[in-house]
Amino acid sequence: MFFSIIISEVVAIFLFSIEVDIKRYCKITNFMRNYIFKRGGYYMGELSKLPNIGKVVEEQLNQVGIQTFEQLQEIGATQAWLKIREIDNSACIHRLYSLEGAIQGVKKSSLSDDSKKYLKEFYNFINKL
Repeated sequence: MFFSIIISEVVAIFLFSIEVDIKRYCKITNFMRNYIFKRGGYYMGELSKLPNIGKVVEEQLNQVGIQTFEQLQEIGATQAWLKIREIDNSACIHRLYSLEGAIQGVKKSSLSDDSKKYLKEFYNFINKL
């Protein structure tokens, strides 16, 4: 009986120390996230975690004022692509597909035929202007 109480106390102390370490780790992680990685109200690398979005496209999105997925989703693929095209004339239809895929959460090759058709018509219309 005495040993089981001691073992219970040792286990409780051990679990408490693990909890303290986890809380300390979380504080450090939050500090790093909020003060080291955060730039201008957004997290560096947030958009590049989306499908089809690499570092270059993320940088372009950031340059045109789109820093978060929510902002990309709100503005939409076509408007985001137009903004990118203002700073990069080489923005092609594949970039437009990539942006739409990122919003939908799928690879651009998995976009529906209707989505691709709409985007292609939009792209062709803009290129005729």
